Amino acid sequence: METNIIPDSIEVDKIEINKLSVNKFVILSIVTLGLYELWWIFKSWRFFQDKEKSDIMPAMRTVFSIFYLIPLFNKILNLAKNNGYKHSYVSVFLFVGFLIANLLALLPTPFLLTAIISFVFLISPFKALNFAVDYCEGFTRYYSDRHSYLNLKSQSISMIYISISKQQKRLLPVKRIINFSKTNKETFSKSTLSNQGYPSEEENQFVDTHRL
Repeated sequence: METNIIPDSIEVDKIEINKLSVNKFVILSIVTLGLYELWWIFKSWRFFQDKEKSDIMPAMRTVFSIFYLIPLFNKILNLAKNNGYKHSYVSVFLFVGFLIANLLALLPTPFLLTAIISFVFLISPFKALNFAVDYCEGFTRYYSDRHSYLNLKSQSISMIYISISKQQKRLLPVKRIINFSKTNKETFSKSTLSNQGYPSEEENQFVDTHRL
């Protein structure tokens, strides 16, 4: 769900809401490796900020989601229930699951990829909010077209590619240090053997040549 203010010349005090289907939400969460989930949390807080005309800071509440995610889930569920939503969920359970799933990213490769399942714990609030916005006055709703969806998907893929490229560049100096260490180790080993009275490889080759 995305919110954008419509110019006053078109419609006064109306906020445009871009509603995504659950399938698109899942795909975008996977393609962006979870980044879209943070974007959805931010846009959800923006929705409540616009709806309640409050002075909350959506960006801060997104960054500190560990403190604000449960209140967000509760606000979404209360709004949906007040408009006849029949399903329910336990906010604390979803928060704990979302937190644990994101902590899996600290595991070594390839186990860190299991963190991608974090979107599962956002699906219930996502559905509830999609239901609730249909009953909110002062908002207009539309579904994103295929063109904008593909653009967002291509941008997400580009972002992932750039991130991987930067990560590889960071690893290059480490690889050079490792190779340099190996070279120094071999050189040190040869010099140590020579100092202890053992013939070097060049000396052994010289001896073998003269034996022939």
